[in-house]
Amino acid sequence: MDTTKGMECVPHNDRPRDARYLRWLRDEVARHYGVKPDGIAPATRGYYGETWKVGAGGRAYFLKMDALAFHQARFRRSLPVIAYLYDHGADFVGRVMPTREGGLHARMGDAVAGLFEWVDGENVETDETKAAEYQLLSRVYALTRQGFDIPTAVFSDEAAARFYGLWAALRDGPRTDADRALLDVLERFRVKTDSCAARLTHMARLCRDGDVAFYLTHGDAGGNFFVGGGRHYIFDWDEVMYAPLERDAWVMG
Repeated sequence: MDTTKGMECVPHNDRPRDARYLRWLRDEVARHYGVKPDGIAPATRGYYGETWKVGAGGRAYFLKMDALAFHQARFRRSLPVIAYLYDHGADFVGRVMPTREGGLHARMGDAVAGLFEWVDGENVETDETKAAEYQLLSRVYALTRQGFDIPTAVFSDEAAARFYGLWAALRDGPRTDADRALLDVLERFRVKTDSCAARLTHMARLCRDGDVAFYLTHGDAGGNFFVGGGRHYIFDWDEVMYAPLERDAWVMG
């Protein structure tokens, strides 16, 4: 039984995937997860790496393979958070399938891979879905606990300092015509950029000195809000971070 029949075959990477590669991929899934795929097709979900729908024994799974070195650690560290939330009642985050050794990720070639239960649904985000989205996020916040190996929000004006450093290097170094044109534009907007930088420094200091509570936050819940089978889901927790609630709220503004 091929549970992937009828799926749109548009992989999220540009490299061709021939029959030999698909055989290798099936063998890797069987080797690491103990399930023997009887169907596999690209899944049009996610932003990093390859995503596949895998059929095996009448069940369907979502396979994500992240080969980007700068992003692999984020993906790998997010999996224990997803498993914790799922096990504590927040099953709308998706279920991570364990490997044969009991781990949450596998190494497939140069990629870090994770296998999840497949959920039928559509990625939607409208004004009408915001209330349901916040209801799900509030359940995640209530489950917050410390100890996960994930980033913590830092209130800093380092971005402004880096901007002015690059500006100074451009001004003090050899210049092309394009460099001179860019410097003219920057000078034209100096009052505005100086004002924004000063405000950033002020707000960062207020947040650092304030009594701010940190929670498990998603970072882009609206972009990963799915509706299917009369239920709502929030997937793709790669950017999970300890941060104030505003981290999830500001993207809705």
